[in-house]
Amino acid sequence: MIHSKIWKTKFADTLQNFEKVFSSHEIRTRKPEATSYQTVLDYLSLEPQQTLFLDDNKEYVNAAKKLGINTILVSSYNEMLQRLKEFEINSEQKIDKVV
Repeated sequence: MIHSKIWKTKFADTLQNFEKVFSSHEIRTRKPEATSYQTVLDYLSLEPQQTLFLDDNKEYVNAAKKLGINTILVSSYNEMLQRLKEFEINSEQKIDKVV
């Protein structure tokens, strides 16, 4: 909880670009618990297949995938950019938001 005050101040310029930041201490659940992903989906009023979850933690990606969320396991910046391009080109699903 204390650390959130620090990063919210330190990254205020970046965070202003986001509608909502979901901090585990605020939503009282954390990845890879299914309720953490569902909380975000509920807030955004989206179905799992309408979302794309990116993370560098395989356990978190697998948990999101189990819920039907589209996922990308990020291993590097360049690979992430490539995977995003592939997803946009190859996906038959419409992605409304990235969370």
